Amino acid sequence: MTTAAPRRAFTLVELTISLVILSAVTILTIESLISARQLQGLATAEDEVNREAARIIETMSVDIAESGWWFPNENLLPVGLTADRAAAYFPYVHQQALGAATEGLHTVFTYHARPESAVRILPGRFVGRANLLGHLRGGPTDGETKFGADRTGYLTSHYARSQELIFVRQATMGWTADPSARSLPTLRFPDYAPDGTTLIDWSTDAGADYSNPGNANRIAAGVLMPSAWERNPLGPTPFQRRAYDADGDGAVAVDEGVAIVAGTRVHPTPYGLALPSAKLTSATQLTLENQWETIDQPAYDPLAPAQPLREYTYCVVPSPIGMGRLVRAYTTRNDAANAARPVGVDVGQRLPQSDTAPDRLLVVDQVLSDEVVRVVFDTFRTDPDLLINEVRVRLYLARVSAFSGHDQVVTRTAEAILLMRARSTAAADVADATQAVQAVVLDN
Repeated sequence: MTTAAPRRAFTLVELTISLVILSAVTILTIESLISARQLQGLATAEDEVNREAARIIETMSVDIAESGWWFPNENLLPVGLTADRAAAYFPYVHQQALGAATEGLHTVFTYHARPESAVRILPGRFVGRANLLGHLRGGPTDGETKFGADRTGYLTSHYARSQELIFVRQATMGWTADPSARSLPTLRFPDYAPDGTTLIDWSTDAGADYSNPGNANRIAAGVLMPSAWERNPLGPTPFQRRAYDADGDGAVAVDEGVAIVAGTRVHPTPYGLALPSAKLTSATQLTLENQWETIDQPAYDPLAPAQPLREYTYCVVPSPIGMGRLVRAYTTRNDAANAARPVGVDVGQRLPQSDTAPDRLLVVDQVLSDEVVRVVFDTFRTDPDLLINEVRVRLYLARVSAFSGHDQVVTRTAEAILLMRARSTAAADVADATQAVQAVVLDN
């Protein structure tokens, strides 16, 4: 018989205490990991919001650089708010009506007005989530509040009304019906004559001089003379518009490529490559003015009637996926094709409009962000601290953090001053500042 050596063991109490301690340590470790993950997610959201603000401002800067002041006549702009709201000029800062708040509402650009359902951004799809909305500054009543002298309160609130911008853009590229599809104008030189079989030989003497064979060779190749003007030995003026092969058949008919208007030759179509960014104001003085984008294809001729300008706007509309959607839209004709577009806030759709029979429709061509709940623009006309070609933009961004584990919103307010460069000469600055007169307070 042998006796077994005694062995050490945990009692039930000791085992229970060990398990409790292990569980506590495990819980603390898991909570620490969750907190670290939440902080990482929050930091990531903050970085993304900062990048979003920078991207929006960069996109806007390209548009605004191609913009400038345009006045429909030479009259000075009115000074009073009521008269200013009835004036038409660009860039134009306006506000949408919201509840009883109508200060800053225009009476000229009625087709830019939207119903309240397309103006009120907050609380939007987050109604009932008080914890989430509590991270935003201000309250829902700010949208209908006239802040008056409380400029600080107006600029602080996420709920106050936006100051939207209506502007025109210089036609720096070839005209297109869809402004999102812009391309440089090109002039193509064919390899073959209009018969499709005769090769155009540029190496022959006939192709290198201005004799009749040389000119015929140029006509066949689509090469225009260096100037759209030619001597006019029979007319009262020494020069006249040059006729050219407008139909591309390889020959120039009598007065082809020109039209006779009041005894003067004009070009109904551009001679060669049109100058898209400027146009003649007088055929006799050869002075240029800005060629703004138009709804219809421009005639590029000083004698052609004025065409309606293509207006652009930046505005904030309700977002189907975020807290607010910043879009760019442009005006187009209210015709059957555009009226058939679905109403909405996506690219290609037309924005909701308060006017039941608007002269123009607003088509969304770019969604800049789904994280902007408000935007405030100011120009020389609304802020006395700005120079004539400066446009200030304030972006109010808000994004729900997907990693926070509870209602958490990342907010940023970004501000930048953008420059309009379409009219940036000293003479133009003086003329524009004189005609714009001074700032008008919108009483927001």
